[in-house]
Amino acid sequence: MTFRRVMTNYFTKEYPEHMDERSDKWFEALSKKRGVHMLAVEGDTLYYRVDKAGNGKSPQSLRDTVSFTYDVYTMRGDVVESHNERVETLKNALAEAEADTTSAPEMREMRIERIKGQLETTENLKVVLDRAIIKGSKYGIQKVGEGGDITLWIPASLAYGERGNKMVAPNEGVVMCIHLKSVTYGPTDEEYEAMKLIKKGSPKKANGKSTIVTPVH
Repeated sequence: MTFRRVMTNYFTKEYPEHMDERSDKWFEALSKKRGVHMLAVEGDTLYYRVDKAGNGKSPQSLRDTVSFTYDVYTMRGDVVESHNERVETLKNALAEAEADTTSAPEMREMRIERIKGQLETTENLKVVLDRAIIKGSKYGIQKVGEGGDITLWIPASLAYGERGNKMVAPNEGVVMCIHLKSVTYGPTDEEYEAMKLIKKGSPKKANGKSTIVTPVH
């Protein structure tokens, strides 16, 4: 077997299996820790600990919109992504742009406005729960209220999957620390069903005249 084939076999089969076993042991140890709870979702289990309960207003459905800050780590402790670091990086970039005296004024102003827009969007991050990139977070965050903090330990199936990414190994679980800033409730089940019916309504012709089909209440 050539070196390339050996390495390919390792990274596509042996290493993912190794990380899967390590993740299982990691979660088994977590389950025995005080204050850590289990939540079964989508055929797997995530673990969570409420570090600060908040004011009691928590997300009620995946249609709710939340504003929050977060940090994501591998189970090895490496930073995958940090909202706070991203904000700090943009603030530094803005300070540099404002202090720039070498660029043409128009280019400088365009850069400043672009960074300000990115900073505003990042600082006021809002996400509809059902669109959360890390699946497990949209379930775990419902366990805490506005102003609260929660730590989630998320299995690979609810995070970066069996392929991982540049920072996360295949089949590796991650830790996500979340501070929930605010909750905006989305439509209720009844409102959502009514909206779907309205969407289905379409112009139709009756006796040569256009009519609108609307849901019956």
